Amino acid sequence: MRIPIKPGTWTFLLLSFTVGYGDTITFFTSGFFSAHVLANVIFSAYQMLHDGVLKGFLSLLSIPVYLGALLSARQLFKSRSGGTDLIKAGGIMLIVSGLLSAVLTATDILTSQIVCLFIAFLVVVAMGMISAAKYNTNPALLMGDSLVPAFWSQARKLKNHGAFLVLAGFTAGCLAGAAAGNFVGLSGVILPGVLLFLFTMND
Repeated sequence: MRIPIKPGTWTFLLLSFTVGYGDTITFFTSGFFSAHVLANVIFSAYQMLHDGVLKGFLSLLSIPVYLGALLSARQLFKSRSGGTDLIKAGGIMLIVSGLLSAVLTATDILTSQIVCLFIAFLVVVAMGMISAAKYNTNPALLMGDSLVPAFWSQARKLKNHGAFLVLAGFTAGCLAGAAAGNFVGLSGVILPGVLLFLFTMND
């Protein structure tokens, strides 16, 4: 696998943080993962048994949404240089999703389950766009298995314990995403969006 953006510890740390954050905040607010979408197969089975078929189906819907975003982003940006355009586009999508969530919450519209799910699926789209920057040919990773395992093999080659920082970034993202999902809801996706945008601003 080739990382088409500036390789280094901070790259892996930020992207791992974003994945952990996005996964956890959508799980807390909507009941499904936005980056580890294949894990939603397990949750959908549980939800179909305990919460109804519709709830489980919506979790499964995250898989084609993610793949559609990933493959579309690769097609749209294939003639652009490097993967920073994809990372930046994903960051902008997260910012837009967070702002939309904040506005709808302020106007009490986000209380609608349908609107909340729509915002969550926008986050799934953003994660798919970010994953498209990997340019990997591994079918398992293409299916959205995770950013972190792909980065792990690369991070081990970095100095200063890069692999540890990748794991630390993912863990920190999960904790931050859980806190954001609990206290501010989907509006919290603005944070990783801004970080990604600033990271790629000069590229």
